[in-house]
Amino acid sequence: MQTMKQLEESSCNFRRIGQGFCGSVWAAEGGKVAMKRENGGPGRSILTDYNMHRLVLDAASQDEVKVNVCVPRWPRFVENNDPWWHSNLAIFPKRYAACNILCSERIPPLSKEVRDILIDRYCPPSSIATIKNNDADRDCLVRLYLGRRKIQNSGRRGLNFFSLRNYPLHLNQAEELGLQILNYACDMADMLARMHWTAKIDANDVEFVIGGIQETTIGEHTHSLFGRHALWLLDFDCCRPLAMDDAGVTQAARAFLRNDPYFPRPAIEGSSDHALWMKFRSQYLESSKARVGLCDAKYLSLPEQFINQVEESHHETMKRKQSASHSCQSIHRRYRIPPANLRSFGQTTESRFRRRENLVEDGIAVEWDIFVRSEFGSGQSFSGSELWEGHNWRHQMQVVVLALPPLNTQSGNDTT
Repeated sequence: MQTMKQLEESSCNFRRIGQGFCGSVWAAEGGKVAMKRENGGPGRSILTDYNMHRLVLDAASQDEVKVNVCVPRWPRFVENNDPWWHSNLAIFPKRYAACNILCSERIPPLSKEVRDILIDRYCPPSSIATIKNNDADRDCLVRLYLGRRKIQNSGRRGLNFFSLRNYPLHLNQAEELGLQILNYACDMADMLARMHWTAKIDANDVEFVIGGIQETTIGEHTHSLFGRHALWLLDFDCCRPLAMDDAGVTQAARAFLRNDPYFPRPAIEGSSDHALWMKFRSQYLESSKARVGLCDAKYLSLPEQFINQVEESHHETMKRKQSASHSCQSIHRRYRIPPANLRSFGQTTESRFRRRENLVEDGIAVEWDIFVRSEFGSGQSFSGSELWEGHNWRHQMQVVVLALPPLNTQSGNDTT
């Protein structure tokens, strides 16, 4: 197996290159293999990640139509009692124990030139020198958010936290940089169709990132600022099998709208984002038709049902948010949760947030993505009780909070 051979030949200790909800990610300096350890949040499974990863990799290479999105190759699941650990545990820091891991191709980080462009354009001025010399920020991948625009308030720029690990590049930023947005949208649509109708999974919580090129040159783009780069697809541990029926369509639509806004979102006709959505929509239906037809003709209506349900649900959500904005105070960006409710990452935190979900159903408040400021693992204590709305904390441990009303009286707006 290519993955194991490369790992065994590695003479370098592994360094952590990322942190996700499912676990931490490690690689040797300059290595081509990444390892995801199962040491993250409860209820997340590296084995599920591995199984879904293989389905997506197969779906990306099954037909003759060239895919333009890279999926990490060489997936391999290693159990915590595998003999491999006897000789390789030492590549991790001393305090780490053997655990289940997923090995696969490492996504090459973006070059220093690209990192400097992002830092110079978007980093708070007071942090530019620090970020340019920060070792962790060498591991630069860019999350491409084609479904959200970022409002940059110049007066607040110096207050924003900044990290190049999984940097969220919003649609208007991609436009400013002159990136090939329509091409990316078509590539995402094609890949989503493959996941739905070839791999038959709901694509829940997958990520699309811009990184370096794969040796195969699959999906290679060239750009005046970003140079040679590629769009990559990763993180499949939340994906679930998709039934070829109405229930499956509903499941896929919910997954689409719950995920971070990688995909374009439905937009009203005449708006600046309408053409982008229509391009995505058209490509998804075209790619889906060829794949659904291979299964059974009776399934041909499912892709359009999916698109229609996404559009209807999205427009309903927008109406609810507009209604909520008239009946609620502005939500300030900073929240203070009593430490008693955040003692550890686990049931206490999860149960608190679940109790707030019903507020969305009543149209009382809007949906917010909340990230915990500090790095932690299962069972470890929080270092503080402050939560911030945002998408760019250095160690992004995501906690999605629905309908969190303001916990202080100070108001603000959704600008950064």
